[in-house]
Amino acid sequence: MRRFTCTEGGSSKFWEAAVAGDTLTVRFGKLGTDGQTKAKDFADAAAADRELAKLIKEKTGKGYVEAKASGKVAPAKAAPAKAGKAAPAKVDKAPAKAGKPAPAIKLGPYLDCLVAQIRTGRKRKKPHPDIVPLLAKKKLAADLRAFLEAVNEHELGYIHVGEYWLEEPGLASRVPDPDDDDKDRDDVFCVGNSPGGDLWVVDNDATGKKAWVTRIIHDEGWTDGEGHEGFEELLTELTTAAWDDDNDTTLDAALAKRGIKKS
Repeated sequence: MRRFTCTEGGSSKFWEAAVAGDTLTVRFGKLGTDGQTKAKDFADAAAADRELAKLIKEKTGKGYVEAKASGKVAPAKAAPAKAGKAAPAKVDKAPAKAGKPAPAIKLGPYLDCLVAQIRTGRKRKKPHPDIVPLLAKKKLAADLRAFLEAVNEHELGYIHVGEYWLEEPGLASRVPDPDDDDKDRDDVFCVGNSPGGDLWVVDNDATGKKAWVTRIIHDEGWTDGEGHEGFEELLTELTTAAWDDDNDTTLDAALAKRGIKKS
């Protein structure tokens, strides 16, 4: 596994990546920690190698320097619990009382396919502890509610739409405070991540028809990056970008049935 570190401007981060067959595995985080590990399957080994080369170019362009490669993909480890933080609240067996319905919205084809893909997963034995309180809000953006309701009822498999990855370990993961990497933000909720270690988040109190989805940049001190007006806009742009790079996405088959295909 190739390892890169960044210590410029007070940063203290690492990023590792390796290709095994047609699978690209990355691990990233703060130096001195185990960080997070993600894996993504590609159509073939060549496609995985191209993605690795692309990510390495991006990282070195942002100040990362390669260290000695280990040659092996390290197994994922659970991050150690931080002292002083309360244990996650227990979820009652009875379902949470539903909040006031969000404004009516007809899901666009990309978000509709994403929600349908999530619902192909196995039914959860109990609600997702981080999502229950969000769904109980009286006001919640309609597209975000549709997304969260699906995730609250079904376990996630592995979904990738270009730079957007959605998988169980990454959902609701900690979002570091840009002013203090040892603290977490409490104003946003993680709804996905990127292969480079960035996070996709929405505001906890997002209302209206569309939630603003923001990319939190890992390489720039966890600062806010580009934003999209709703999940539909995000998925549309990322699918187009993936197809332009001749990459597949999890939603390709479902989109093709709607007449939306690679050009």
